[in-house]
Amino acid sequence: MTKFSILYLALISPLALASNSDTSIDIASKCAPAPLTSAVSFEFTVPDDEVVVTSKDASIIKDKYAEFIGQVTIFQQQQTVRADSAIFNEETSQFMAKGNVELNSSSAVVKGESIFIDEGNKDFELQNATYQFGFNAGRGKAGQFSITDNSKLLLKDATFTTCPGDDPSWLMASNSIYINQEKGWGEAWNTRFEIADIPVLWVPYITFPITDKRKSGLLFPKFGSSSQYGTYYAQPIYFDLAPNYDFTLTPKYMSERGLLWKGNFRHLTENSSNAIQLEYLNEDKNNKALGDRYLGYWQHESSYKDNWHLTWQVTELADDNYISEFDSEYHHKADTNLNNFLSLNYYSDGFNFELLSQDIQELGPQAASYSIPVQLSADWDSNKYFGLVQANFNSQYTLFEHQQLDINQVQRLHLEPELVFDWKTPAYQVLISSSYLSTHYQKHDKLLDENEDITRNVAKHRLLASINFEKTGSYFGNNVRQTLEPKIQYLYTQNVDQSNIGLYDSQRLKQDYFSLFRENTFSGIDRIVGMNQASIGFSSSIFNEKNEEQLRFGKAQIIKFE
Repeated sequence: MTKFSILYLALISPLALASNSDTSIDIASKCAPAPLTSAVSFEFTVPDDEVVVTSKDASIIKDKYAEFIGQVTIFQQQQTVRADSAIFNEETSQFMAKGNVELNSSSAVVKGESIFIDEGNKDFELQNATYQFGFNAGRGKAGQFSITDNSKLLLKDATFTTCPGDDPSWLMASNSIYINQEKGWGEAWNTRFEIADIPVLWVPYITFPITDKRKSGLLFPKFGSSSQYGTYYAQPIYFDLAPNYDFTLTPKYMSERGLLWKGNFRHLTENSSNAIQLEYLNEDKNNKALGDRYLGYWQHESSYKDNWHLTWQVTELADDNYISEFDSEYHHKADTNLNNFLSLNYYSDGFNFELLSQDIQELGPQAASYSIPVQLSADWDSNKYFGLVQANFNSQYTLFEHQQLDINQVQRLHLEPELVFDWKTPAYQVLISSSYLSTHYQKHDKLLDENEDITRNVAKHRLLASINFEKTGSYFGNNVRQTLEPKIQYLYTQNVDQSNIGLYDSQRLKQDYFSLFRENTFSGIDRIVGMNQASIGFSSSIFNEKNEEQLRFGKAQIIKFE
């Protein structure tokens, strides 16, 4: 039979007997007289297998029960229970606590009307509870919330969601949910799924992960009806083949299009990752003349000795409209081209190198782009050898090819030395740069079978100054940080004739607030627009407590000089 003792300092201090405050009970050793009241603050050390209780008042009844009233706190290993009152049964080593009950443990934070604690088995049971898991974002309500062995959870008549706020966008409601934290999996029976309070699916039994552990089986299906697919149903089947690779097979039936098969293979090693997606539709009911339709995609990334990084991405389509007509995990329906490339990079302190081979495949009626069989880039910087002054040297060689145009081959060599003064702090920045852009083109005309050499030299100077003011405040009851950033820039770029230079890998950038402070209005170096202008503007942002930008307002103007 477990015995317990009341720890208090009234035994050695007469003043303690006259007050009415906390009492601590250590359920571990001998019985003590009752009733007792003390007002003492003290420190104690409790072994992991013992339970400590504090309360305003405590009493011992028939050497069998201990009753605690007022601000009761029960410490048991790594778990804490708070309640208005509690009774401990010495014979069964069990607690019953009621009133504003709150359980804090590594598994969950739970609030309820009452709690039953079996101290011997380390079991907990709460009634009419609301809970928040400690191992993931899961939360909900339960008519009964039970914890056994500190890791196994059982929820009766429960709801579960991972959405924040009082009005979750989705939740599942089950008669019974069992969660094993050690195994990382949960099970639910008689489950109803709701989206925006609308029931959308019922399943008699389901398993789901609560950590990043994986398990073979059926994933959540997608189904519905649309004018493009008709009635459709997609059922992902997941195969956990090994800790570092897996496969997902998704048959998708579409009443208006046919049966589309999707397969996704992922492979991960210590230094590399691969993702391969294969899709196949034997016959499109909506357009049988196209025959079979398919998509193939492969993305690879790998690193070697911390300095080398290899990446490639390849996509193959049966027709240009495949992506716009079918959902893809790796492409957007609005994509107008496919970017197939291989990139090898070397990074070091002060020197970067890249080897790139790229083929842009246009989708639809757009004119085909130049392919880049080879592009070599080498960039060097001085790492600020002279304090705030830094010397840079950027160089690039590119070979362009286009079999359908008269200018079927272009070689471009670009050299750009630059001197930069950059004084930057969190409060302000002053940047002064001066560079000289020298670009040489050799164009080959396949009809005339001759080459044309073009050299373009451009001087560029830039002065940029900005200040960052910020203050903290409260908007709509939320703590925020607001910034005010005035900025001014003067930019001079020498104006030279570039009419005989094509746009091989360059295009005009969109105009917005930030574009008014760019050094060039094109994405590449085929067009370096002559400028003699000043840009003046300011912007203001509001950030929340997580440093996430909630709002930005900016206004700027360019003043052009002759």
